[in-house]
Amino acid sequence: MRKSLPIILTTLMLFVTFITNAQGELFKVMATKGIIVLKKAASAEWKPLFTGTRLHKEEQIKVSEKGYLGLIHAPTGKTLEVKTPGTYNISDLATKVTSNKVSFSEKYSKYVYAELTSAEAEDPNANHKKNMKVTGSVDRGLLNSDFIRVFATGNSDVLNSNTTIRWMKNAGAEGYVVEVFNMVDEVIQKNETVDTSITIDLAKINYGEFADDKRVIIKVSAKNNKKLISHSKTIVFNESKELATELANLEGEFSEESSLGYLIKASFYEQKNMFLEAANCYEKAIILEPNSEKYKSMFRNFLVKYELPEFYPYYTVD
Repeated sequence: MRKSLPIILTTLMLFVTFITNAQGELFKVMATKGIIVLKKAASAEWKPLFTGTRLHKEEQIKVSEKGYLGLIHAPTGKTLEVKTPGTYNISDLATKVTSNKVSFSEKYSKYVYAELTSAEAEDPNANHKKNMKVTGSVDRGLLNSDFIRVFATGNSDVLNSNTTIRWMKNAGAEGYVVEVFNMVDEVIQKNETVDTSITIDLAKINYGEFADDKRVIIKVSAKNNKKLISHSKTIVFNESKELATELANLEGEFSEESSLGYLIKASFYEQKNMFLEAANCYEKAIILEPNSEKYKSMFRNFLVKYELPEFYPYYTVD
Protein backbone atom coordinates (compact mmCIF):
# COMPACT_ATOMS: atom_id res chain seq x y z
CA MET A 1 0.00 0.00 0.00
CA ARG A 2 2.86 2.39 0.88
CA LYS A 3 4.51 1.75 -2.50
CA SER A 4 1.31 2.53 -4.38
CA LEU A 5 0.63 5.76 -2.42
CA PRO A 6 3.02 7.98 -4.49
CA ILE A 7 1.42 6.68 -7.69
CA ILE A 8 -2.06 7.48 -6.40
CA LEU A 9 -1.00 10.99 -5.30
CA THR A 10 0.65 11.69 -8.66
CA THR A 11 -2.47 10.52 -10.51
CA LEU A 12 -4.67 12.75 -8.35
CA MET A 13 -2.43 15.76 -8.96
CA LEU A 14 -2.52 15.22 -12.72
CA PHE A 15 -6.29 14.84 -12.61
CA VAL A 16 -6.70 18.07 -10.61
CA THR A 17 -4.39 19.90 -13.03
CA PHE A 18 -6.42 18.62 -16.00
CA ILE A 19 -9.72 19.70 -14.44
CA THR A 20 -8.31 23.14 -13.55
CA ASN A 21 -7.03 23.72 -17.08
CA ALA A 22 -10.28 22.51 -18.62
CA GLN A 23 -12.32 24.84 -16.44
CA GLY A 24 -10.18 27.83 -17.44
CA GLU A 25 -10.25 27.05 -21.17
CA LEU A 26 -12.21 29.68 -23.06
CA PHE A 27 -11.24 29.30 -26.72
CA LYS A 28 -9.62 26.99 -29.24
CA VAL A 29 -7.80 28.44 -32.24
CA MET A 30 -9.44 27.54 -35.56
CA ALA A 31 -7.28 29.57 -37.95
CA THR A 32 -4.53 32.20 -37.98
CA LYS A 33 -2.95 34.55 -40.50
CA GLY A 34 -0.02 36.87 -39.99
CA ILE A 35 1.96 37.05 -36.77
CA ILE A 36 -0.10 35.95 -33.74
CA VAL A 37 1.68 35.41 -30.41
CA LEU A 38 0.57 34.13 -27.01
CA LYS A 39 1.66 34.98 -23.48
CA LYS A 40 0.66 32.50 -20.83
CA ALA A 41 -0.25 33.40 -17.25
CA ALA A 42 2.72 34.25 -14.98
CA SER A 43 5.06 34.41 -18.00
CA ALA A 44 6.76 37.33 -19.70
CA GLU A 45 7.56 35.39 -22.87
CA TRP A 46 5.53 35.70 -26.07
CA LYS A 47 5.36 32.54 -28.20
CA PRO A 48 3.85 31.87 -31.64
CA LEU A 49 0.21 30.82 -31.67
CA PHE A 50 -0.91 27.92 -33.88
CA THR A 51 -4.15 26.33 -35.05
CA GLY A 52 -5.50 24.00 -32.38
CA THR A 53 -4.01 25.93 -29.42
CA ARG A 54 -6.28 26.13 -26.37
CA LEU A 55 -6.60 29.55 -24.76
CA HIS A 56 -7.29 30.15 -21.07
CA LYS A 57 -8.73 33.10 -19.18
CA GLU A 58 -5.46 34.35 -17.67
CA GLU A 59 -3.60 34.49 -20.99
CA GLN A 60 -3.01 37.23 -23.57
CA ILE A 61 -2.64 37.30 -27.34
CA LYS A 62 -1.10 39.85 -29.67
CA VAL A 63 -2.32 40.28 -33.27
CA SER A 64 -0.06 41.90 -35.89
CA GLU A 65 -1.01 44.29 -38.69
CA LYS A 66 -3.06 42.41 -41.31
CA GLY A 67 -3.29 39.52 -38.85
CA TYR A 68 -6.34 37.31 -38.48
CA LEU A 69 -7.46 34.97 -35.73
CA GLY A 70 -10.46 32.64 -35.86
CA LEU A 71 -11.62 31.23 -32.51
CA ILE A 72 -14.23 28.79 -31.24
CA HIS A 73 -15.65 29.51 -27.77
CA ALA A 74 -15.16 26.33 -25.72
CA PRO A 75 -18.23 26.68 -23.43
CA THR A 76 -20.77 27.39 -26.20
CA GLY A 77 -19.21 26.37 -29.53
CA LYS A 78 -19.78 29.86 -30.95
CA THR A 79 -17.14 31.54 -33.08
CA LEU A 80 -15.23 34.81 -32.85
CA GLU A 81 -12.91 36.52 -35.32
CA VAL A 82 -10.16 38.97 -34.36
CA LYS A 83 -9.01 41.17 -37.25
CA THR A 84 -7.90 44.39 -35.54
CA PRO A 85 -4.21 44.52 -34.52
CA GLY A 86 -3.49 44.84 -30.81
CA THR A 87 -3.07 43.01 -27.52
CA TYR A 88 -6.05 41.19 -26.04
CA ASN A 89 -6.85 39.49 -22.74
CA ILE A 90 -8.54 36.15 -23.38
CA SER A 91 -11.04 36.88 -20.61
CA ASP A 92 -12.02 40.13 -22.36
CA LEU A 93 -12.53 38.35 -25.68
CA ALA A 94 -14.87 35.92 -23.94
CA THR A 95 -17.18 38.82 -23.04
CA LYS A 96 -17.72 39.46 -26.75
CA VAL A 97 -19.44 36.09 -27.09
CA THR A 98 -23.11 36.11 -26.17
CA SER A 99 -23.79 34.41 -22.86
CA ASN A 100 -26.40 31.92 -24.10
CA LYS A 101 -25.24 28.47 -23.06
CA VAL A 102 -26.91 26.61 -25.91
CA SER A 103 -25.58 27.21 -29.40
CA PHE A 104 -27.39 25.91 -32.49
CA SER A 105 -24.14 26.20 -34.43
CA GLU A 106 -22.07 24.20 -31.91
CA LYS A 107 -22.05 20.86 -33.72
CA TYR A 108 -21.24 22.55 -37.03
CA SER A 109 -18.50 24.78 -35.58
CA LYS A 110 -16.92 21.74 -33.92
CA TYR A 111 -16.91 19.96 -37.27
CA VAL A 112 -15.19 22.96 -38.89
CA TYR A 113 -12.65 23.08 -36.06
CA ALA A 114 -11.86 19.38 -36.52
CA GLU A 115 -11.42 19.88 -40.27
CA LEU A 116 -9.16 22.90 -39.87
CA THR A 117 -6.96 21.34 -37.21
CA SER A 118 -6.63 17.93 -38.88
CA ALA A 119 -5.38 19.27 -42.23
CA GLU A 120 -1.66 18.65 -42.57
CA ALA A 121 0.66 20.97 -44.50
CA GLU A 122 1.69 19.30 -47.73
CA ASP A 123 4.89 19.67 -49.75
CA PRO A 124 3.62 20.63 -53.23
CA ASN A 125 6.63 18.94 -54.85
CA ALA A 126 6.52 15.73 -52.82
CA ASN A 127 3.93 13.95 -54.91
CA HIS A 128 2.96 15.67 -58.15
CA LYS A 129 -0.05 13.53 -58.98
CA LYS A 130 -1.44 13.64 -55.47
CA ASN A 131 -0.93 17.38 -55.32
CA MET A 132 -2.84 17.86 -58.58
CA LYS A 133 -5.81 16.14 -56.98
CA VAL A 134 -5.66 18.01 -53.68
CA THR A 135 -5.03 21.48 -55.09
CA GLY A 136 -7.53 21.12 -57.86
CA SER A 137 -5.03 21.46 -60.72
CA VAL A 138 -6.80 20.87 -64.00
CA ASP A 139 -6.09 18.08 -66.44
CA ARG A 140 -6.33 20.19 -69.58
CA GLY A 141 -7.67 17.17 -71.46
CA LEU A 142 -10.95 17.66 -69.62
CA LEU A 143 -11.51 20.92 -71.46
CA ASN A 144 -11.50 19.00 -74.74
CA SER A 145 -13.27 15.89 -73.45
CA ASP A 146 -16.31 14.25 -74.99
CA PHE A 147 -18.64 15.44 -72.23
CA ILE A 148 -19.39 18.71 -70.44
CA ARG A 149 -18.32 18.81 -66.81
CA VAL A 150 -21.07 20.33 -64.61
CA PHE A 151 -20.28 21.63 -61.13
CA ALA A 152 -22.76 19.55 -59.14
CA THR A 153 -23.20 16.17 -57.54
CA GLY A 154 -25.62 13.61 -58.94
CA ASN A 155 -28.31 14.71 -56.48
CA SER A 156 -28.45 17.95 -54.49
CA ASP A 157 -31.13 19.84 -52.56
CA VAL A 158 -31.35 23.64 -52.63
CA LEU A 159 -33.21 26.10 -50.42
CA ASN A 160 -32.75 29.09 -52.70
CA SER A 161 -35.11 28.98 -55.67
CA ASN A 162 -32.66 31.03 -57.78
CA THR A 163 -30.08 28.32 -58.37
CA THR A 164 -26.95 28.88 -60.43
CA ILE A 165 -25.66 25.95 -62.48
CA ARG A 166 -21.97 26.12 -63.52
CA TRP A 167 -19.86 24.02 -65.85
CA MET A 168 -16.36 23.95 -67.29
CA LYS A 169 -15.70 25.52 -70.68
CA ASN A 170 -15.38 22.92 -73.42
CA ALA A 171 -13.25 23.73 -76.46
CA GLY A 172 -15.66 21.88 -78.74
CA ALA A 173 -18.71 23.93 -77.76
CA GLU A 174 -19.88 27.07 -79.58
CA GLY A 175 -22.39 28.03 -76.92
CA TYR A 176 -24.47 25.85 -74.61
CA VAL A 177 -28.03 24.61 -74.24
CA VAL A 178 -29.33 24.02 -70.70
CA GLU A 179 -32.38 21.78 -70.55
CA VAL A 180 -34.54 21.17 -67.49
CA PHE A 181 -36.48 17.88 -67.41
CA ASN A 182 -39.19 16.57 -65.09
CA MET A 183 -39.06 13.08 -63.63
CA VAL A 184 -40.58 11.46 -66.75
CA ASP A 185 -37.91 12.98 -68.99
CA GLU A 186 -40.06 15.77 -70.45
CA VAL A 187 -38.36 19.10 -71.21
CA ILE A 188 -40.03 21.77 -69.05
CA GLN A 189 -37.53 24.58 -69.63
CA LYS A 190 -34.80 25.30 -72.16
CA ASN A 191 -32.13 28.04 -72.11
CA GLU A 192 -29.22 29.00 -74.35
CA THR A 193 -26.04 30.85 -73.33
CA VAL A 194 -22.46 31.45 -74.40
CA ASP A 195 -21.38 31.65 -70.74
CA THR A 196 -20.47 28.74 -68.48
CA SER A 197 -23.23 29.35 -65.95
CA ILE A 198 -26.91 30.10 -65.83
CA THR A 199 -29.37 30.94 -63.04
CA ILE A 200 -32.66 29.05 -62.99
CA ASP A 201 -35.65 30.14 -60.90
CA LEU A 202 -36.99 26.82 -59.62
CA ALA A 203 -40.02 28.55 -58.10
CA LYS A 204 -41.26 29.54 -61.59
CA ILE A 205 -40.94 26.14 -63.23
CA ASN A 206 -44.16 24.36 -64.17
CA TYR A 207 -43.81 21.02 -62.39
CA GLY A 208 -47.26 19.87 -63.53
CA GLU A 209 -48.34 16.63 -61.85
CA PHE A 210 -45.07 16.62 -59.87
CA ALA A 211 -45.82 19.88 -58.04
CA ASP A 212 -45.48 18.17 -54.64
CA ASP A 213 -42.02 16.85 -55.50
CA LYS A 214 -40.02 19.74 -56.96
CA ARG A 215 -37.32 17.57 -58.47
CA VAL A 216 -35.76 18.39 -61.84
CA ILE A 217 -32.97 16.98 -63.97
CA ILE A 218 -30.44 19.34 -65.54
CA LYS A 219 -28.45 18.57 -68.70
CA VAL A 220 -26.00 20.88 -70.48
CA SER A 221 -25.07 20.28 -74.09
CA ALA A 222 -23.08 22.08 -76.80
CA LYS A 223 -25.25 24.22 -79.05
CA ASN A 224 -23.38 23.01 -82.14
CA ASN A 225 -23.07 19.34 -81.12
CA LYS A 226 -25.85 17.52 -79.28
CA LYS A 227 -23.56 14.56 -78.63
CA LEU A 228 -21.36 16.80 -76.51
CA ILE A 229 -23.45 16.71 -73.34
CA SER A 230 -23.15 16.55 -69.57
CA HIS A 231 -24.17 13.81 -67.18
CA SER A 232 -27.62 14.30 -65.65
CA LYS A 233 -27.76 16.30 -62.41
CA THR A 234 -30.83 16.10 -60.18
CA ILE A 235 -31.77 19.26 -58.25
CA VAL A 236 -34.48 19.27 -55.58
CA PHE A 237 -36.09 22.56 -54.58
CA ASN A 238 -36.57 21.91 -50.85
CA GLU A 239 -39.30 24.09 -49.33
CA SER A 240 -39.16 22.51 -45.87
CA LYS A 241 -40.20 25.04 -43.23
CA GLU A 242 -38.33 23.04 -40.59
CA LEU A 243 -35.10 23.29 -42.58
CA ALA A 244 -35.64 27.02 -43.16
CA THR A 245 -36.12 27.49 -39.41
CA GLU A 246 -32.89 25.59 -38.66
CA LEU A 247 -31.01 27.85 -41.08
CA ALA A 248 -32.57 30.98 -39.55
CA ASN A 249 -31.48 29.83 -36.08
CA LEU A 250 -27.98 29.21 -37.35
CA GLU A 251 -27.72 32.59 -39.08
CA GLY A 252 -29.12 34.31 -36.00
CA GLU A 253 -25.93 33.47 -34.10
CA PHE A 254 -23.73 35.55 -36.41
CA SER A 255 -24.05 39.27 -35.80
CA GLU A 256 -22.09 40.13 -38.93
CA GLU A 257 -20.83 38.57 -42.16
CA SER A 258 -17.76 36.47 -41.36
CA SER A 259 -15.63 33.82 -43.05
CA LEU A 260 -16.05 31.44 -40.11
CA GLY A 261 -19.79 31.96 -40.27
CA TYR A 262 -19.78 30.91 -43.92
CA LEU A 263 -17.65 27.84 -43.16
CA ILE A 264 -20.13 26.80 -40.48
CA LYS A 265 -23.03 27.34 -42.88
CA ALA A 266 -21.14 25.26 -45.47
CA SER A 267 -20.97 22.43 -42.92
CA PHE A 268 -24.71 22.79 -42.25
CA TYR A 269 -25.56 22.65 -45.96
CA GLU A 270 -23.27 19.71 -46.64
CA GLN A 271 -24.86 17.66 -43.87
CA LYS A 272 -28.26 18.46 -45.40
CA ASN A 273 -27.16 17.21 -48.86
CA MET A 274 -27.02 20.74 -50.27
CA PHE A 275 -23.81 20.64 -52.28
CA LEU A 276 -24.40 23.81 -54.31
CA GLU A 277 -25.34 25.86 -51.25
CA ALA A 278 -22.28 24.54 -49.37
CA ALA A 279 -19.94 25.39 -52.24
CA ASN A 280 -21.31 28.96 -52.39
CA CYS A 281 -20.55 29.38 -48.68
CA TYR A 282 -16.98 28.11 -49.10
CA GLU A 283 -16.46 30.64 -51.88
CA LYS A 284 -17.79 33.51 -49.77
CA ALA A 285 -15.56 32.48 -46.84
CA ILE A 286 -12.48 32.60 -49.07
CA ILE A 287 -13.50 35.92 -50.63
CA LEU A 288 -13.62 37.41 -47.11
CA GLU A 289 -10.27 35.86 -46.13
CA PRO A 290 -8.43 35.28 -49.44
CA ASN A 291 -5.06 34.71 -47.73
CA SER A 292 -6.21 31.91 -45.43
CA GLU A 293 -4.59 28.72 -46.74
CA LYS A 294 -6.51 26.71 -44.12
CA TYR A 295 -9.85 27.84 -45.55
CA LYS A 296 -8.71 27.17 -49.11
CA SER A 297 -7.49 23.72 -48.11
CA MET A 298 -10.86 22.95 -46.52
CA PHE A 299 -12.65 23.90 -49.75
CA ARG A 300 -10.25 21.82 -51.83
CA ASN A 301 -10.84 18.81 -49.57
CA PHE A 302 -14.59 19.33 -49.97
CA LEU A 303 -14.24 19.24 -53.77
CA VAL A 304 -11.98 16.18 -53.65
CA LYS A 305 -14.61 14.38 -51.56
CA TYR A 306 -17.18 14.93 -54.31
CA GLU A 307 -14.67 14.18 -57.10
CA LEU A 308 -14.74 17.73 -58.47
CA PRO A 309 -11.29 19.13 -57.52
CA GLU A 310 -10.53 20.47 -61.00
CA PHE A 311 -13.15 23.19 -60.47
CA TYR A 312 -11.18 24.87 -57.70
CA PRO A 313 -9.15 27.36 -59.82
CA TYR A 314 -12.28 28.27 -61.79
CA TYR A 315 -14.79 28.45 -59.00
CA THR A 316 -13.19 30.64 -56.37
CA VAL A 317 -10.96 33.66 -55.89
CA ASP A 318 -7.36 32.43 -55.58
